[in-house]
Amino acid sequence: MTEAAKGIPRHLVPGSLPREVSEAVTELGLGRVIAYARGGGRPKRGRLALYAFDDGAVFTDHRDRVVAAPYWDDVHSLRFDVHVLIKPQLDIGSVLHQFVRFLTFDIEGSATLSLELWDPADRTLASDYAAYGMREDLRHEFAPFVSAVQDRVAAAQLPRLCRQISEGAQARFGPFTVSRNGLRGDGELIPWSAKPLIFYGYEWNDTPPPGNRGLVTVRCGPADGGPLTHGPELMRAWSAQVPNLRTLERLCDGMQADPPLIPSER
Repeated sequence: MTEAAKGIPRHLVPGSLPREVSEAVTELGLGRVIAYARGGGRPKRGRLALYAFDDGAVFTDHRDRVVAAPYWDDVHSLRFDVHVLIKPQLDIGSVLHQFVRFLTFDIEGSATLSLELWDPADRTLASDYAAYGMREDLRHEFAPFVSAVQDRVAAAQLPRLCRQISEGAQARFGPFTVSRNGLRGDGELIPWSAKPLIFYGYEWNDTPPPGNRGLVTVRCGPADGGPLTHGPELMRAWSAQVPNLRTLERLCDGMQADPPLIPSER
């Protein structure tokens, strides 16, 4: 197991590669294998597999035929969404939860591909659910895999975006915009000195498709020397509306570092 694969469940790290995948890796020089997952696919409503490597990915159909093999830098947009399915089972005094994860790739020169991953269902006591909501220790089987893919895409995108921002351009992430001076959303600019922080959680969505969905919120961090609390919510958006969320998080962290990733305009 490679260093990059540590922390990922063993069954999500392939022991061997299909012939077409192996040939694509050799031809393109994608490096070491990191992880693998198979789930529902779009647009053909079939099944897709995603093999993640150090320098790129290989998508295959249900017959292990290669559909696309982009380098991470070829991924123009990666959208991540989660639906949390909740079904009360009061006859046995529990509430059934299941996380469905969606990864949608907009690849340069290729069709948009979407991978749908269903975590195993898990239960919470009905009394605990009423008092505390969803358990914090629910199994998130595909979370390490999704995080590894997001990290690779973000690492490939950051150098290009940093150059653009340093030259005075802005980086768009759906409803959010990053510039040298701050994070903008809903027409409001939050300067980096206010320490905008991005949080990911879940909230009920009344519009179709209804249910608990991934929600991105922005709050201001604690003032220098102040208590470790966060300010009121300033911005919000459903995670499906925010492309390249991990890249946005890395940029925001870097702009608030000391020294900052890119100095602000004077």
